[in-house]
Amino acid sequence: MSLSLEAVDVEIVEARNLLAADKGGTSDPFAQVVLLDHEQNAIPKETYRTKAWKRTLFPQWEETFKLGDDTLPSVIVGSYIEVRVYDEDKGLGSSNDPLGIVNFPVKLLAKKNKLRCDAWFPLISTPAMTKADMMASGEVRLRCKLIGDTPAIFAELKEEASQLSHEGMIDARTEESVDEAHAKLYADKKPNELHIQLLKAHDLPVMDKAMLVGKGSGDPFVKFECLGATANSTTKKKSLNPEWNESFVLPVDDPAAVLEVWMYDYDLASAPDFMGCVQIPLDSCLDKLRHSSKLTLLDEQGVALPPSTSIIKKKDNNNTSSRPVSPSIPPLPSIEITLWWKYNPDLEDLLDMDLSDELKDEEIELKARKEDAIKRKEQLKQLKVIELQQAKEEFNRILLENKHQQYLDEMSTLQDEYAELLEEMKLNRIIQWEELNQLEPGEAYDNDKLDQRSKEPGYVSWEDFEIQYPPPPLTYSATTA
Repeated sequence: MSLSLEAVDVEIVEARNLLAADKGGTSDPFAQVVLLDHEQNAIPKETYRTKAWKRTLFPQWEETFKLGDDTLPSVIVGSYIEVRVYDEDKGLGSSNDPLGIVNFPVKLLAKKNKLRCDAWFPLISTPAMTKADMMASGEVRLRCKLIGDTPAIFAELKEEASQLSHEGMIDARTEESVDEAHAKLYADKKPNELHIQLLKAHDLPVMDKAMLVGKGSGDPFVKFECLGATANSTTKKKSLNPEWNESFVLPVDDPAAVLEVWMYDYDLASAPDFMGCVQIPLDSCLDKLRHSSKLTLLDEQGVALPPSTSIIKKKDNNNTSSRPVSPSIPPLPSIEITLWWKYNPDLEDLLDMDLSDELKDEEIELKARKEDAIKRKEQLKQLKVIELQQAKEEFNRILLENKHQQYLDEMSTLQDEYAELLEEMKLNRIIQWEELNQLEPGEAYDNDKLDQRSKEPGYVSWEDFEIQYPPPPLTYSATTA
């Protein structure tokens, strides 16, 4: 009997809370979907990838791929679908960094008598990530559709799918959220990994006054601290209502731990200025579920910050309109955060591991590398200072050359104008001498006429003319700036 499963449509919709692999707390994520055979080997011609999204932990791919067109139905029935998420790196000599994978058997899609599946799947670490002490975070949303004769597909797959063990594989859950499923799976485990999603802040105090007009602004960033572990967000320039949508992961296994959230205003030339803080006891997150909160920022004495008097309207980025804030009840500065304190078995293994001599040697080597990196960074900084000084000197040299050339050009222009002025004065003197001797215009250059006229009474020679009628003092005003 021929099998009825012809192919599987897989739409890679989106992802959220991905691991930040690049500086600045973001990644350039893309996804790759692969059809694997029953031994988890890639089937030829059954690998596809999405485009890469730049500088985000929340990509929106919405790309669909058809798996199984070039594969026998008998192979598809026993196959696995694997979605691999990477951070794209196009640098010379570099490779794409893995951010996590999702892997489940095709048979599992028939478990609930549904042709379609639309669910969030948590990403798990790859062996390469575990070896490099990297832990996956976040989830990917998939829409899967079985293509073929529906009743026949269920008849062929349902019996086997119902016998599948959930241990070690991802179930396409549609009735419960990922965090609820996680809490049930590890109900007897103590959470040890805190996932923080920094969403946005509202109505922050003005830290930088406007130079001329406007109400001022700030350059806020957030620092998270818990049991010695820290994480910093990016800085949002000139905003009192910043939006981050950034994710962080801190190793935290103490039930009495408190997460400290510090808001600062970034200053280039001085230390950051305090903008507010809040402390969150994590005992409310022991249920391993996500908790979203909008928290009022406090001052350093634990008192709620006063409202920002400069804010009279609050704008919605998705709406060009503004909603007015009542002047009698101004909004208080606040921050929106989502926390998920979950259990990570890989992290527990790392926390319980005793340091061997080899690990101590690696720690010493890592420390030496860090010190070497700091030295190279300082050398690079000094080199940049030297290069900047050389660039300034070259700029001044070119500027001086340009000014010198401009001076030469101006002097040449002045000389030309001065020569023209002298020539004009000489012509005027000749005309004056001709009029004095009652000569016709141009006769001053006719020697015969001059000889004849010089014998007449009243004739004034040029030499006498220069003595009796000296030229006026020469005045000159440059026309060149």
